[in-house]
This record gives sequence, C-alpha cells and structure tokens, in this order.
Amino acid sequence: MQAGNDVRGLEVAIKNIINASYSRDLSAKIAAADHVMQKKGMYLGGYRPFGFLPDPNDCHKLILDPVASQYVRLIFELALQGNRTGTIAKILNEKKIPTPAAYHVAENHVYSEQKAWDLQRSHWTSGTVYHILKNEKYVGDALLQKTFTVDCITHKVVKNNGERPMYLITDHHTPIIDRDTFNRVQQEIARRSSKRKISDHTK
Repeated sequence: MQAGNDVRGLEVAIKNIINASYSRDLSAKIAAADHVMQKKGMYLGGYRPFGFLPDPNDCHKLILDPVASQYVRLIFELALQGNRTGTIAKILNEKKIPTPAAYHVAENHVYSEQKAWDLQRSHWTSGTVYHILKNEKYVGDALLQKTFTVDCITHKVVKNNGERPMYLITDHHTPIIDRDTFNRVQQEIARRSSKRKISDHTK
C-alpha cells in the first residue's frame, strides 16, 4: 500500500514539474511575441483606457469613445481651473458621471464574471481622477508594457518595475487632450506635490 502511494506521489510531482516547465516556455514565447507587436505600436491591453474604444477594424488600435472622451475632457478642464483631485471627484459624483468601471459595465466592455467586482467602484475617488490626469494615452502617446503576464496559465499580471523594457510611442493614436493642456496639468500636479512635501518637512 505504501509503495502504491509513493508511486502516485512521484507521478504527481513529475506532472507538476512538466506543467511548470511548459508554463514557463509558453509564457516566454508569448512574451517574445508581445514584444514584437508592442515595438510595432500595437495595443495589447485588455481594458481600453476610459475614453477610448477598440477600433472595429483593428483590435490593436484605439479610437475615441464619443461619450466617455467628453468626461475625460471635463476632468482636465476642472484640473486646469485649479481644482484638486478630491474636489474633482466630488464634482463628478455630484454630476452623476459614471466611473470608468461603472461605464465599462454599462456599455458591456467587461466580461460578465467581472461585473460584480467592477460595480464596487461606483464612486469617483481622488485616486481615480489622479490616474486619469497622469495617463499619457490621453495626449495620444502610449507607454506600452506597464504591466505584464508572468504566467499564461494563471494569467497573473504584475506591475513592470524594470524587469522588462517599456516602449514609449508618441502620437500613437488620436488624442483626447491637446499636449499643451496635458503638460500644464502635469506641471500643476508636480507643483502641488512639491508644495505638499515642503509642508510635510516643516511640520
């Protein structure tokens, strides 16, 4: 009986080793193919940034969402008026403008099993606004491979902290925000961040 258990245990261990090796090899091949596509400027993200849609003629390209792009423009306009991210979030909530998650769910841009998770993000927050204001895609540029899949079987995605190259492609797609507006907002964010750091040091 013990011998039988040992054999079965050995079979399981060997299968696990084979599966792990297969997963690593397949993940490496997929990553190599992704690198080639990204160097060509092809968009590989699952989610399109709020304000964009996949091109119906080429899923690797971005086109403007006529509704959500107007929400993005409003966010940048509010930022240029001197509103902080928390204030902007409050204004958006008061205007009942859908969050990116709620909008994606309403427009069926997500899989059904994701809906319950996404609907939890039904209110704008300072962080959501900040990420939109910092996203280079709104000015037409694309920084590709900010995240990557480490295992094609588990589909685990991690943030790229320098483990793999990123690809910045300027004028990659039609912008929602003009470059001057985007740069002015970045300067204002940097100014406030610097001011906050100085304030923290003087406390």
